[in-house]
Amino acid sequence: MALEGCASCLKYLMIIWNFVILILGIAITGIGVWMVVDKDSGKFVDEFVEDDRFIISYSRVSDPGVFETLAYILIVFGAITVVIAFLGYCGAMRESQCLLGACFALLFIIFSALVGIGIYLYIKKDDMDVDREKLRPVVGEMLQDAVDNYYKDEASKNFMDAVQNKYQCCGADYGAVDYAPTLSIPAICITAGLKPCLDPYYEHVASTIGVKQFFSGKMTIAMGVALGVAGALILAMILTLILCCSVRRSGSY
Repeated sequence: MALEGCASCLKYLMIIWNFVILILGIAITGIGVWMVVDKDSGKFVDEFVEDDRFIISYSRVSDPGVFETLAYILIVFGAITVVIAFLGYCGAMRESQCLLGACFALLFIIFSALVGIGIYLYIKKDDMDVDREKLRPVVGEMLQDAVDNYYKDEASKNFMDAVQNKYQCCGADYGAVDYAPTLSIPAICITAGLKPCLDPYYEHVASTIGVKQFFSGKMTIAMGVALGVAGALILAMILTLILCCSVRRSGSY
């Protein structure tokens, strides 16, 4: 017997909800695959960077194991979400108690898994920060590359001018001496007593790059998203269970 009244409205609400979740699951899976394929998917882009050479890949200066684990978690989470959406959609369309029951079970599993992931990320939060021993030589190489190409391309010149003016410094590791091979020194380096740029720029990058730094100041948004996802899953379990019971009472299987 077909569903009627409020149960019929709930059926079509579930169909629409599961279609949206299906799209979301495909998107999450795509992001996870992109993170695995593109090793430079996590990048630090500074405010005065105009060239890809001066973009620092987060994966180069952090524990790659944690980064890859996060990517695979997204893939698995996205794939399960697609399966859940498919089961929920088919279950609502066919008014199948069996499919809706399977959808409810998977929703409960993925909710429990998300709680576990949250605990895992909290425990591993320090490992998700950048490795300062890896970061310093990367920053040093980037600054030296910009110094070497200061008079060869506009991007290097603009980058070093921005860094040197902001931090009142000169060159990379040794100051004005770094420009010796170019046989010319920028005007700002003529000022006596200017320190090398490595230390101040390294400290700037170290305090800005990384997962913890990204979320600092954004915790309200992050908590809102987390609570929103948790609320959506709980609501989905409740609606699925209600619809499953309605189908059972109607005599459909």
